[in-house]
Amino acid sequence: MQACVIEVESQLYELVNPKIVRASGEDRDSRGLPVDPGATSPMSTRNERVWVVAQNRHGQKIKVAGSGLLGRALQHELDHLDGKLYIDYLDSMDELMAVGVGDEDDAEIREATSALA
Repeated sequence: MQACVIEVESQLYELVNPKIVRASGEDRDSRGLPVDPGATSPMSTRNERVWVVAQNRHGQKIKVAGSGLLGRALQHELDHLDGKLYIDYLDSMDELMAVGVGDEDDAEIREATSALA
């Protein structure tokens, strides 16, 4: 069994055994790497719109269609359920680019991150 909970614009989506059954369009954007807040990649091609079928927590079949932030969140979480990570989509780790080097906010993030290690 696979399950995830997604919250977009104060709406919760509880999905059990979700599957993308249809997708359309292309949405490209740069993406940050959650484990390295100082890196980004130009890669990120996702579908513009996806249709997902799943069950809710009570076992009832549900359908969710999403575009924009919801569409990206659905694809992101279903990737994780399939064991796919952001770095799995990179051709090379050289595709990561440093961002905000010397930026005060980035220094605070690096300091907080290194304190956790």
